[in-house]
Amino acid sequence: MENAAENEVRAAIDIFINGVRQGDIAALEKVIAHEPNIVFYGSQAGDKEVG
Repeated sequence: MENAAENEVRAAIDIFINGVRQGDIAALEKVIAHEPNIVFYGSQAGDKEVG
């Protein structure tokens, strides 16, 4: 049984996946934290973004 929180998380994951597939930075900005110390790792060697 799904609840509202689970639906929100699933929706955010869908936005992220579709944003990556389509190269849609505006969509990604909606679901990625805007913090100076956040670290984001991609799928390729050396893919690491900070901030």
